[in-house]
Amino acid sequence: MGTWRLNHAKSSFTSPAPKRETVVIEPAPDGFKLMAKGVDAKDNPTSTTYTATYNGATAPVTIVGPQAGDYDTISVKRLDDRKAEGFLRKNGRVVQTYSRVVNRARDMMTITMTGTNASGGRVVNVAVYDRQPER
Repeated sequence: MGTWRLNHAKSSFTSPAPKRETVVIEPAPDGFKLMAKGVDAKDNPTSTTYTATYNGATAPVTIVGPQAGDYDTISVKRLDDRKAEGFLRKNGRVVQTYSRVVNRARDMMTITMTGTNASGGRVVNVAVYDRQPER
């Protein structure tokens, strides 16, 4: 849980990297709510929002920006208190895998997404985020 800011120096993207992105993860019943906001490579606003449980149930995803057509649902399972994995689907078909790992110090989070985008291109995005201080 917490607020996380994208660290470009530690991240890699096959798709155009966002210029900036902040992710907020909050507790939700049996899971979490993720809200990501940022600016894409062309200075357009981006956002991704979903509320998922950790039991692998499919949850809808709302996306604004270049990845809007890539997937429309996510399912997530918690592996332990620092790791989760899941699947991103488009029209019910798995198109990408999802992995989220928080380091032991709990000051860095890595979200890895692999698979294909809406146009069939390969996606291998490793986004590393630094935890932001509580306000």
